[in-house]
Amino acid sequence: MMIKGKNVFINYYQNNELYKEVVKDSWFYTGDICEFRDNKYWYLDRKKDLIIKSGINILPAEIEEVIHSVDGVIECAVVPVYDEGHGEKILAVVVAVNAIKQDDLRKKIILACKSKLSNYKLPSDIVFWKKLPKTPSKKISRKKIREHLNLFS
Repeated sequence: MMIKGKNVFINYYQNNELYKEVVKDSWFYTGDICEFRDNKYWYLDRKKDLIIKSGINILPAEIEEVIHSVDGVIECAVVPVYDEGHGEKILAVVVAVNAIKQDDLRKKIILACKSKLSNYKLPSDIVFWKKLPKTPSKKISRKKIREHLNLFS
């Protein structure tokens, strides 16, 4: 998505190089993937978080929405994992309610994903963590997850 106007910022504090990367001809390239429908712009995900599996673009947020709908899931993040055959495959990192058995929850997640997503969007693996890393604004940091797993940074 690109935006332009007097209300758009004029620089990054002490980072003019980044500003030159994201602002071209007065247009700010946000890095967001949006869709225009019903006379509105709908935010879908961040471009840098896109998973490219066998040349197909997959939005992590779509998979995360399904996983969040499963009882016993507190929070989750979906990240790409390098795969020699497909380029990237899908890894779901899940924080679960303590009392629930991980094997049972894994089965529920897989069933939910199979019922609501195309086969190519199914997670290749599901791992459980006690908590997910956050940014200073308390958002889940997919970047820190990838770094922790020694994946793409």
